[in-house]
Amino acid sequence: MLRWGYDDIPGTVPEKSVAKELRSQKWYDAVGFFLSGSRDAFRPVSKGGCSKMLEKGLRGEASVAVAAGNTAKEVGHGSVPVFATPMLVALMESAAIAAVQGKLAEGQTTVGTRIEVSHTAATPVGMTVTAQAELVKVDGHRLVFDVMAQDEAGLVGEGRHERFIVATDKFLARAEKRKGFNAWMDS
Repeated sequence: MLRWGYDDIPGTVPEKSVAKELRSQKWYDAVGFFLSGSRDAFRPVSKGGCSKMLEKGLRGEASVAVAAGNTAKEVGHGSVPVFATPMLVALMESAAIAAVQGKLAEGQTTVGTRIEVSHTAATPVGMTVTAQAELVKVDGHRLVFDVMAQDEAGLVGEGRHERFIVATDKFLARAEKRKGFNAWMDS
């Protein structure tokens, strides 16, 4: 994985202690929101954190009918007209989002930071794929889900997905700052 440090980006050199602290955090590599020198987007909106309790066992589900538009052939991830792996991953993420829907404090959302999935069976056009996610670990702002998907014939994929709870406005502001980084890279 490509990893940038503060000292690699002009105009973003914080005190060395802050950079060292950030480099020691697992999410530094996974998410890469190190450009602003702040972890505020990963802090709760209020001191109390989430207004509603997130606890292990929360479940979510999402379904989609397999049609020409979500096949490997159509999305450019293969040459066969079966449900595409990127679509399976997106469906599993949707199930994880559904699991915590309505459980976050106002102004918060979750963002995907990691997914490891096995796509074990092909689903042809005309069948329906249903993904399910179960929250299995809450570690501060890190949420870990077991995910699986099946069609009418059985299991088509399974894996693990991680999401982080973030303050939406701060997250979006930090994402916008990346535009300046790209301009620096292009020069």
